[in-house]
Amino acid sequence: MQPNNPSWLVIFTFSPVQGFISSAKKTKDLFAGSYLLSFLTKMVLTKLKKSPPKKELITVYPIVQENNKDLHSLTVGNYPNRFVVLIKKQPREKIEKILKDLKGYFYEEINELAQKTCNVFVEKNLVGSDQCPQGLQNLPLLLKAVEQIEDHIEGYFSAFAVAKEVELEEDPNGNYKIKNYKGEYELTEKLLGGRKTFRPYNGKVDRATVDDKFPDGCTTCGERLHLAIDWSQTPIESVAENEKLCGLCYAKRDLFEVY
Repeated sequence: MQPNNPSWLVIFTFSPVQGFISSAKKTKDLFAGSYLLSFLTKMVLTKLKKSPPKKELITVYPIVQENNKDLHSLTVGNYPNRFVVLIKKQPREKIEKILKDLKGYFYEEINELAQKTCNVFVEKNLVGSDQCPQGLQNLPLLLKAVEQIEDHIEGYFSAFAVAKEVELEEDPNGNYKIKNYKGEYELTEKLLGGRKTFRPYNGKVDRATVDDKFPDGCTTCGERLHLAIDWSQTPIESVAENEKLCGLCYAKRDLFEVY
């Protein structure tokens, strides 16, 4: 006899959000920060919808367009930094795996963002270096800068996912809805809030130096050190003469070349 498995209301989110978007000195950075968060939401939800149990998963919010060609269009910017799904008739062990997978999908996207940002940053610093002797002095520093980019991006975001057992009702058309959805959603949000209050501190020390001196803070966010290169000699056109960016702010600055 098959067990009567419960259904689950699942909420996934990640942070920080407001600080990430607001740490911008240019309109381009402001737009890119908001767009990137929406992009990450859609990518994680798209991966979830393609993984088992496909037929038992119902998207509550937001509704994601199924057209994969839409992934990089402007409509991606319409998604918040969270989503809510209903998963029908699954054992607790399966739900625990799904929650773990959700966070795994998110960090896969963050790692890909870091690697693509490193590639673009290195390529731009190599442009014309054979014809510009001044630019050659940045070449030995690029390895440290790549390590900084990876640390700044991969260590910034945190992902959270929770699930609560719920009861379903089925209408004559075969559609399901959650009994007392408002109350169940509020309780699930409280579970999520409790989970978000526990954030172990994993401190990292940025030891990159330029001429044996630690760099100053990023001129955009001021939260992290700027990448340890000679910014006066970099050929990156999107960076102004007086700017020195950290890895995360650079990812926003050239986001549409990174992707």
